[in-house]
This record gives sequence, structure tokens and C-alpha cells, in this order.
Amino acid sequence: MNILEITNSYIRERALSDSAAIHYGYVAELFVRDAGVQDVREITREALLNWREETLSRNVSSSTWNNYFRHLRVLLRFAADHEPVPALSGNLSALQLREHVERPKTISRSDLKKAMSYISSRRSAIRPRWFWAILLRTLYYTGMRRRQLIDLMWSDVDLKNAKIRLRATSSKNRHGWEIPIVALLQPSLFQLRERTLKELGKDAEIGSRYVFDISLFTEQYRSCLNGKMNARSISNFFSRLRFATGVSISAHRLRHTMATELAQLGLYKELQSLLGHTDMKMTMRYVHPELENLRLMAEHLESIDN
Repeated sequence: MNILEITNSYIRERALSDSAAIHYGYVAELFVRDAGVQDVREITREALLNWREETLSRNVSSSTWNNYFRHLRVLLRFAADHEPVPALSGNLSALQLREHVERPKTISRSDLKKAMSYISSRRSAIRPRWFWAILLRTLYYTGMRRRQLIDLMWSDVDLKNAKIRLRATSSKNRHGWEIPIVALLQPSLFQLRERTLKELGKDAEIGSRYVFDISLFTEQYRSCLNGKMNARSISNFFSRLRFATGVSISAHRLRHTMATELAQLGLYKELQSLLGHTDMKMTMRYVHPELENLRLMAEHLESIDN
């Protein structure tokens, strides 16, 4: 059976989210292109090694390769229920690469203010300015993932009680939870709601509509989005922002920045709940003591000289 057919069957049977389905399809297409093998009965360990070498020759990081490999291995195991897969006869774990763990990148306060200042200024080429400013604020003040922001509907937003329900279907770990709407974000969400009602009619029922429906506010997106933001639109926004300001921002960096700042309060259990982590180990990745605090701690060492 063709690996691309296996991928489609896996996506249908597991009822994957749109983003997960896209990624599995992408990995399968990469494998076919780079390894030159389609039939799962011809996927050998040698074919996987060839794929790894071809992938790494493009200066892809070890973590990215491991991500590709994990997804393909899931597909091969699924395929093994229907067809023999030679590659599965050995230990595939050895094909994974050791990853270099680096401190996650965050965004400085000055860079965040620089980006927001540009978006809000008249010289900004990003339109509509107010919409993208609200989107950036929402990602930062809630720490939600890009996929969660894309799937957010007005029925999930309780402005009266200042809380947002994040759906299990758009969650990375498949569970839902509630997060607060902080005072600094509330006016922005009220503004977005009012502008949405202005476009649809003040008596419109918007509960089943997506919160960040940019196609309502600019002709540019109406033919391709059909009422729902997509990951590419957000990535393009951040790319334009980086080109204009020199500031590298992404939804993931905003989430890391927010979590790293809040981790300094020491409320790790609360931070875990806010981020929706099921494992405290994942939350602790956001705890990065500042160098100056480390210096103050080290200054308590007593002299070893006479």
C-alpha cells in the first residue's frame, strides 16, 4: 500500500485535528520525495537512513528530524496492521538523534513594546492595525497556542465573567480548560466583539462564529479563509512584523515569554493550570532564573581565602 494512502487512512480513522492532519501529510510527502519510496513493503531501514541523510543535508535541526521521524514511525506502525513493513523488524529508536537542549527564546519587554508601537502607528503597512494588535495581545496575555486562537469561538469567550474556555479539540493534549481574561486584555476583546457585531448586524448571533475572523474586516482574506483564520495568515503577519521592526515574534515565543515572566512569581501549580500542562515537568521548562538573581545567590558563598 502507498504510504500516502496509509496517511489518509490514519487521518480519517483517528479523526485528527486539521493541523495534525496537515503535518502528517507533510511528513509523508517529504519522505516520498526524499527517499524515493512509496510502497510500505519497500520501506527498509536503509530507506529511512537515506531519508535522514537527505533531511540533514538541508541543515535541518536534530529536533526537527526527530519530529519527522516520530510521525512517520506512527504511520508505519499503523500500516503494519495491513501490510508487512520491513523497517519495523529492527530497533528504530537508534535512528533518532540526540537533541541539544537550549534555553527557549523569549521576547524582551522593549521588543514587545517596539512591535506593538509599530502595529499601532500610522506608518504601519499591516492592516487592519487594530485587529492584529488585538491578536498579539491575546496571544501574550493568555498564553494560548496558535491553534487554540484559530479555533476560538465567541461562545468560548465569557466577557461578563472574564474567562475563556479553551476547547479539548484544539488542545495539544486533548483536554479543555478555562483561563482568565486579564484586565489589560478585556477592552481589546470588547472592541473586537463590537466590530464583529457592526459587520454582521447588532442583533446577529455570533456564538458559533470564530473570534478572529479577519475576513470580516478586510477584502484581502474573504476569498480564501471562509470565516476562519489559518496558521499561514498568522505566520505571514509575524513575518511582516519582523521585516518591519527586526523583532522575531511567534505565537510560541509569546507563550514562552508570558510563562517565563509569570514563573518568577513562584506559583508553579497555578502556572501549570494556566498553560494546560498535565505534567509539571513541562511547566518547569519555563522557569529560567535571571542571571542577576543567580549572582545575588552566589554572593552568599563565603571566602575560601585566608
